[in-house]
Amino acid sequence: DLFDGVKPDHPNAKSSSTIHGPCFFGGCSEMCTESEFRVSRPPGRRLGDVAVIKKLRPRNFSEVCQELCTDSDRYYIEFRDPSLTPQQKATLLGGLMLTDYMFFEQDNGMVSCRHKELTITCCLYYCGGCICPCKCVLRGNDNQ
Repeated sequence: DLFDGVKPDHPNAKSSSTIHGPCFFGGCSEMCTESEFRVSRPPGRRLGDVAVIKKLRPRNFSEVCQELCTDSDRYYIEFRDPSLTPQQKATLLGGLMLTDYMFFEQDNGMVSCRHKELTITCCLYYCGGCICPCKCVLRGNDNQ
């Protein structure tokens, strides 16, 4: 939930909008699919009626290299509600940064190699507030 102007624990706080994300995202799936987060206004939510945030997939070889070798990400935000104030748009941009941090900065990359172990993160699964990685692990042999 996003809150305009007050802290969430304030007695007068009420949610201005809610971000709904995908169940599967991140890992190697970032190379071929875009992750879409729809922002809606409670109550009577229609998903994406306020805005849509997309984490973009690479479109060419240089963007693939950027995705593999750096921690930078590319996003697109579409403000669908024409009545949004500049403050509400700023809140949504903050929500975009929070989404990036919560979902894409803690995944430890697509591939890692440590202690004779190659770990490939296929994707991440979000369920009930928990992020669970779907991984393939290849272990090395001590005899070689």
